[in-house]
Amino acid sequence: PEIKRRCRFWPACSNRNCKYVHPRQECQAHPNCSFGNNCIYVHPSDVPKIGAVIASRHSRRSKRKIDIVKLNNLERYLPPLHTPDDPALH
Repeated sequence: PEIKRRCRFWPACSNRNCKYVHPRQECQAHPNCSFGNNCIYVHPSDVPKIGAVIASRHSRRSKRKIDIVKLNNLERYLPPLHTPDDPALH
């Protein structure tokens, strides 16, 4: 069972069995949210941290054997994938 408290290592948590919340949705109360860094939802101030985790996930120095993006619910922040037929590639 998840504990209703934000994981202090999110968005870079590597604990597959973490019992804390890894935020999935944007905070509807922002900018008037009274929970700040303890909010269990994503705030705009979290986006640079998310970007850094996504950018470093393929680094040669990364020894993680797990997909840190999936583990921390960050898929929606990934850049869109391009298909071979995508006009953006031509």
